[in-house]
Amino acid sequence: MVHSNGEVNAKSTGKASCCCRMKASAWRRRGMQLLCVIFLVLAALAFPLEGYLIGSFRQAATPQILELGDMEARGSFVSLPSADVARGSTNNASKAPKPMFEGNTSRMDAAQHLIEKACAGALGARAEVDAAAEKRPHCKTVKKQTTCPACCYDGRGVVPCLDVDACARKAPQSHGGRFALFLAQLGPPRWPWLTFLGDMRTQADATMASMNASSVDIIVLMLPVDIQRLDSYHRRHLEAHRAKLREVHWSLPPTLEWYPSYWRPGQTSGWCGPQDLIRLHVLGFEDYHAVAFFDQDVQLQGDLGPALRCASAGYFLSTSGGAGEPLNVGFFAVRPNRRLLLAAERFADNMTFSIKTGWGGIGFEPSTNKFVGAECGQGYFHTLFYKQYHKRVQQA
Repeated sequence: MVHSNGEVNAKSTGKASCCCRMKASAWRRRGMQLLCVIFLVLAALAFPLEGYLIGSFRQAATPQILELGDMEARGSFVSLPSADVARGSTNNASKAPKPMFEGNTSRMDAAQHLIEKACAGALGARAEVDAAAEKRPHCKTVKKQTTCPACCYDGRGVVPCLDVDACARKAPQSHGGRFALFLAQLGPPRWPWLTFLGDMRTQADATMASMNASSVDIIVLMLPVDIQRLDSYHRRHLEAHRAKLREVHWSLPPTLEWYPSYWRPGQTSGWCGPQDLIRLHVLGFEDYHAVAFFDQDVQLQGDLGPALRCASAGYFLSTSGGAGEPLNVGFFAVRPNRRLLLAAERFADNMTFSIKTGWGGIGFEPSTNKFVGAECGQGYFHTLFYKQYHKRVQQA
């Protein structure tokens, strides 16, 4: 372009015949520019139809596609309901906007071609999803362990595990009540998102029936800034499984001033503290008789009734981890109380962590040294709930 313009500028200082050729060339360029503008206008009128249709299909198909989860070998759905997908794409396609100029047959033909192309792409996408579902490994249900002489921890050492079924039978409220299952999202959600939400809704409904409970809600905790980043398909996914959003205002206790030297406030990665400690908010939802928190990668496969009933009796339920940690913060159940949340916040006052002595110098028992996640929520929760004999915890 620079070379061409250079030639034109040089010729414009020559003879009159060159000037005439120059003017004719300029008119030809203007004519080509005008044709380009007309083409772009026609394309702008046609292509939104394709975008609208593809978007409509995505709106209809997204809840079904997400039921498949991701492609990791951690779970499987045997089949994907395809009737709703096909029906949804047809219904949405019928709502596509009409052409602005119905008399323009060529433009209508072009739009129809784009519609057919989008439909073919939608059907192809559904076929790919169905094929992916067939390739996914099937989940294996873990058999219930009936004997466990010494595989749990009490903050000091190894002890027999709590019999949750027996605990549930002794719960003061054997029928009715309100319960909730919690998830948390820190940072802008990706896509796909909450891939096991469908399983959670299925088990929540089954648990509500088995317990004759008045409700078993699903609640997702998020910061205000992250809620604003939710797209329409995120919200439709929540609505499809009757999950509720709840806004919380911190991911670290407000008075916690310690953080590792390799991390700075505002970073979205590098330290697991914020993503772990945001779940402390669960402790304050005292409108429920009991609540349970789960990591996003947990797939529920059985009745949650006993765990919720036992927690409603005043027990804090947790599990150990596969890497030797005495508490895995991916699950816990508790009877919520605002005083618990207040204690968790006060525990952060002037609190520090050391890889040698843990939170507040209280230690890592029953572990002999720092365990996985000790500097994050796993250590914070374990110290707060299982070291209540310590003066620092009692003060909180």
